[in-house]
Amino acid sequence: MTGQQLATRLGVRQSTVAKLERGEQEGTVTLRSLRNAAEAMECDLVYALVPRRSLEATLEQQARRQAARIVGRVEHTMALEGQDGSTVAVDEVVADLAEELVRTMSPEIWRAE
Repeated sequence: MTGQQLATRLGVRQSTVAKLERGEQEGTVTLRSLRNAAEAMECDLVYALVPRRSLEATLEQQARRQAARIVGRVEHTMALEGQDGSTVAVDEVVADLAEELVRTMSPEIWRAE
């Protein structure tokens, strides 16, 4: 389908279709514009977010990150009080807390700091 044919189907000028195409290339096109173009071409617009890794791996990584932040705050307070622990013990606490966050599906996993 030519740009002119699509413009006719959309009820717009060919320059508008060219602008739509440029917007798509530049990443500035709106979903509404794409949906309208898809409809004019008798297509369905499919918009999807595709994970880079498994949900399980993502949850584990995020839980570990949050657990490290939580434990880090506690560790800092304990250090100020002269009660700091060993690195091995801290790593174990982080691992245990991360496991607990995943097991309970705690919303804390996604909390932004």
